[in-house]
Amino acid sequence: MPPMISGNIVIHNGQFTQVNNPSNTSSTSTPVEKLARAAAPNAFHNSKERFDAPKCHPNTRVAVLDHIEDWAHGRSGETSSKSIMWLHGPAGCGKSAIAQTTVERCLEKGVKLAAFFFNRFDPSRNHSRQLIGTLAYQVYTAFPETDVQRLMLSAIEDDPLIFERTIHHQFHALIAHPLYVYLSSLHSERPSPPGILIVIDGLDECVERRSQQEILEVLSDSEYAKMIPILIASRPEAEITSSFDSMNMKDTHTRLALDYEYQTRADIKLYLHDSFEKIKSNHPFRRYLSSSWPDDKLLATLLDKSSGQFIYAASVVKYVGSIRHRPDHRLEAALHLRPHNGDLPFAQLDSLYTMILQSALDVEKVCRILSFHFIAKYGPVPCSTIERILSYDEGEIDILFCDLQAVVEIRPSPTRSENRLLHVVHASFEDYLIDPERSKQFHVDIEQERPKNLVSIMQYLSSYGPRPNDGNTAILILFGAFLAHSVVSCELKQAAFSFRMQHFMQYWAPHNNVSQFVRPFFRLLKRLTVENSSDSHIEKHQLKLFISFLFEHLERFYADDGLALSLMLILFHLGSHRYIPMIIRHHLPSYSILQTYTVYSCPANLVSPRVNGKIPSNGVMRKDPILDVLYHLYLFDEPSHFLGHLRTFLLDPERPGEYVIGPDTYAKAALGCFKKICSLHHPEAHVWHDMLLELGEDDHFETWRFDSGHWMFNISPQSNGSFGPSELYFIVLGYLIFFLPRCGRLDALIAECLRSKVSFPVPRTIYGGFRFPIRRWHLYCEIEAYLARFNSA
Repeated sequence: MPPMISGNIVIHNGQFTQVNNPSNTSSTSTPVEKLARAAAPNAFHNSKERFDAPKCHPNTRVAVLDHIEDWAHGRSGETSSKSIMWLHGPAGCGKSAIAQTTVERCLEKGVKLAAFFFNRFDPSRNHSRQLIGTLAYQVYTAFPETDVQRLMLSAIEDDPLIFERTIHHQFHALIAHPLYVYLSSLHSERPSPPGILIVIDGLDECVERRSQQEILEVLSDSEYAKMIPILIASRPEAEITSSFDSMNMKDTHTRLALDYEYQTRADIKLYLHDSFEKIKSNHPFRRYLSSSWPDDKLLATLLDKSSGQFIYAASVVKYVGSIRHRPDHRLEAALHLRPHNGDLPFAQLDSLYTMILQSALDVEKVCRILSFHFIAKYGPVPCSTIERILSYDEGEIDILFCDLQAVVEIRPSPTRSENRLLHVVHASFEDYLIDPERSKQFHVDIEQERPKNLVSIMQYLSSYGPRPNDGNTAILILFGAFLAHSVVSCELKQAAFSFRMQHFMQYWAPHNNVSQFVRPFFRLLKRLTVENSSDSHIEKHQLKLFISFLFEHLERFYADDGLALSLMLILFHLGSHRYIPMIIRHHLPSYSILQTYTVYSCPANLVSPRVNGKIPSNGVMRKDPILDVLYHLYLFDEPSHFLGHLRTFLLDPERPGEYVIGPDTYAKAALGCFKKICSLHHPEAHVWHDMLLELGEDDHFETWRFDSGHWMFNISPQSNGSFGPSELYFIVLGYLIFFLPRCGRLDALIAECLRSKVSFPVPRTIYGGFRFPIRRWHLYCEIEAYLARFNSA
């Protein structure tokens, strides 16, 4: 059956084929007719197919438009020598609107103009085959009865098949050479207005990626073309960015990035305000709208979700402005404040995101990485660390996201430029991905991915050590965020059991914030035991490994009085002794009206600043890393299941052997208390025999209260858990009274007790007397009893 021809469509064997270049179908066609047939009218700026094309809202994008106009007219200083301007930005930032508005502004001022608007869904303008013909046709009509027309027609007459040649040949013969001859006759290297401007919009929507690079090579390679300003608007996709980065184009172009420098948020706010005012004035259901609609909170939410991209705001306005619905209800549906009844608010935006994701090389890996990023977005993790955690090859993220730069960029870290971070350009892109109704096959199920990411983090931390200049701190802190609300999978249980605790502590304990991982990890172990008693072996296994690691450090703790004191304060809840206060920290979570609290007894600045048994000479308060882990377990998980287990273990003479907590350990801790008192702002020396014998049970302390046999003190959530000298003095006196009856013989402690009998440092009250006489008298009695036990009075 012979093929049928209908217009530009050939029908053969039931298949439809677009004939994109019918210019030579008739040998009798005139050159002008061939030129017209070589053009793609749909790509014109004023094509009927582009009815209601996007353009800039009045009084918005003014700075960008002025910048382009100054460049096109040679008024922009050093960029005037650049014949090509690359206007680039992510999807939906308004590039096409700027290109359209630029065209209209130029025409209003008499500038000659040729434009091509690519569109990947239009078969007449999603390729390069009709690009030159379309531009040439517009150039031809812009210069009537000039050498431009004469030379163009002559080129077509000399070569009737010119539109079958390479675009390089077409551009040179039909555009560059004719314009060069004409402009040279005006004796000007760059024409003054009225001049000419060529605009190519949406180069990234040319579906043949090699053609994208070929177009740029052609435009930059012609000597003739260097006097013709060419504006190219596109997303910064890989092939296009690579071409502009090449040496060939380095000196021929300038770049204009659509970023926050041009105050896009203010422009979007103006656009939304004017659009909503128009709706309130003209909408059929305007009587239901209050004068204050939408309120400032709703407007701020829209601005945040726009992320500087006009496409989100335009989608909202189009959806809200439907004449068949109440605008206020539609706005609430767009913000997920009410059901949308099947009429999706962001169908256009979703189509854009779907199209972009379809270009991904491995969308499954992309979604896995994005799930990690969304959970960790408040503590961004470098791409290199994500690659190691997810067991991807080095540099794989760059490859996976090279075609997704329209929605996800890879940027240098603001704190460490050598680290590169993922940056989701559109806040609405995350909304799209986590909503299965919108993203469908690209849906990112956060709850399903969370335990997978937890497993990957644990495997990474128990297999590798921290790396210099990497996101180590973020990983440690974010483990708790990944753990929050996570379901417990079989894989997560196995990872918890297999976690190499000793390896982790060996390499990570000296690192800052290591307790931010250990604390939620032990919380996870406890959760496993509570939810299923048959999983208790996991907790017991990891407790054993952690204690084994601690044993490697206990000798160091016991050998130093400051570290011994810190360890004793952490391990024992001393609020049970009447002289040791119960410190109550109140919490009021943002998501709850119920106030919770933590009870503990160890002020943060009583934990020794000693490192490796030495006091830092520079006075910097640095905690021993192992003590820091134990302290945070103690402080935030009171009552601590793990520390209770460790305390029971260390108090059992049959289990820890030489590291059992006994009289020697108490003696070291008591010696640390004496030294701590001496360091508290050098209080004045005082002799004991000046004290009265009948003083009562305990001292009065202004801001604390004695209730039910315990001292209690409320501390605000904003406090770091530290106390002033007078408060510490009061607390340490109580510790000494508690420790001394339990102490064994220690010559250094005996010497300190003998010295303290003669003179003891005491702070003064604001009235001039010495503070806390009752506690000091009870301490004196305990000193006498301790010395008497070893005949050292």
